[in-house]
Amino acid sequence: MNKLFFVLLFILLSIPKMESQTILQGHISDDKEPLVGASVKITQKELFIRGAITDVDGNYRIQIDSGMYEVEFLYTGFKPQKMEKVEVLANKVNLLNVVFVVDSTYFEGRGCGFYWPPLISKDGTESGQIFTAEQMRHMY
Repeated sequence: MNKLFFVLLFILLSIPKMESQTILQGHISDDKEPLVGASVKITQKELFIRGAITDVDGNYRIQIDSGMYEVEFLYTGFKPQKMEKVEVLANKVNLLNVVFVVDSTYFEGRGCGFYWPPLISKDGTESGQIFTAEQMRHMY
């Protein structure tokens, strides 16, 4: 009888929990279309908990424990958005959608720009020659 009890106890303990999952999911877009590859960063008291990247439809899905979190959304070319005191409820799918708005003043004074290297060096230390195909055949 004791042996049967321990076998049943072992089987019951090895069965995975059948609880529903706690999920934070949402959609990230600008005012026109979904943002592919946007970053979602979840922190709690400045400690990184989880992160995700949006898919081709701008959707993200993160399995996380219930609690209060700070959620930061980042995408190149947009001002980062941070939401504090986001409550994630247990055993539910919690929705959090974000729409990025273009803020042209965000990049002022941040040194954004393009650099094109010159085609010709001005210091004059380089030299070159032009060879024909016939000259190249007789080089070696």
